[in-house]
Amino acid sequence: MLDALESIVQSLESELYAGLQQQALLRIATRDADDWPVLAFAITIGCPVCTEDADFLVLALPLGQQIGLSCI
Repeated sequence: MLDALESIVQSLESELYAGLQQQALLRIATRDADDWPVLAFAITIGCPVCTEDADFLVLALPLGQQIGLSCI
């Protein structure tokens, strides 16, 4: 099943979001620091995080805006 996803999912180089590592860690490190790349990339492209990972449920953006979360 994972092999079939290769035709529609593209991996991205970490250089695209690495500059936001510290910002992402400040937001999520108290929950799960290993999740910083997902958050940094979402910030980079201005996209909500779609997840069932409860670590993301406590995140807030500046000015008290909640990060968009949904499950597909």
